[in-house]
Amino acid sequence: MLSFEQIAFKIYFLIQRMMYSRISKMEYSELINQSRLIEKDLWGVKVLETPDNRIIKIFRLKRLLSTAYFFPYALRFKWNAKGLKKKGFETVTVDKIVYCREKQRHVLSYQKIPGQPVKYFLEKNKDDKVLIKKLIAYISLLHDKGVYFRSLHFGNIIVKPNGDFALIDISDMKFFPLKLSTNLRIRNWKHLLKYDFEKSIIETYGWDVFFDEYADFCSLKTNQVSLLKSELSQFCNSDS
Repeated sequence: MLSFEQIAFKIYFLIQRMMYSRISKMEYSELINQSRLIEKDLWGVKVLETPDNRIIKIFRLKRLLSTAYFFPYALRFKWNAKGLKKKGFETVTVDKIVYCREKQRHVLSYQKIPGQPVKYFLEKNKDDKVLIKKLIAYISLLHDKGVYFRSLHFGNIIVKPNGDFALIDISDMKFFPLKLSTNLRIRNWKHLLKYDFEKSIIETYGWDVFFDEYADFCSLKTNQVSLLKSELSQFCNSDS
């Protein structure tokens, strides 16, 4: 008799076969061998760049009992790209999603966005006040348009050659019909402030100045600003 897990996986594989075109194990290996590795982890390759400037993102089912069983991360990525564009933000355009049964991986591809991450420029000039102020305004706009980008950090915001911003690595995101609540804003900033580089940029710019400008762009009320700063103060001049 099949176990619950075996039955669940059989159903999962059937759903993927019905929803996506398949890629063979050999095609999967050829894709990896012919592309430049950008990112990998303990479970294997995560991001590649092909010779024709396409980005390949590879997603695995991390846990059987999770929402990803019904809504794979690759599909969320595609939906989020459409959601961002609907709200007026530049991001990637997904070409296709295929599934490799043998590797149990979804493979998503899109044309690489020209430009460099914000982090690239701030590493060269940590005190680029013009760029930082523009970045504050951009994050303010994300929050005011109801975008909760959990993977928000300076490596996931691309500066295009024309100076506009575009978002990448967008699989972990939620959309709200109205502006983000103060608590959601705080949660989003806490995600970003876990990164030492991002925290150092804000400290160099001036902690109060940074969040006062953010509050001005968002037209936050005095009590909202006080709560925001109070909740985020644990990161100020700390080694957390």
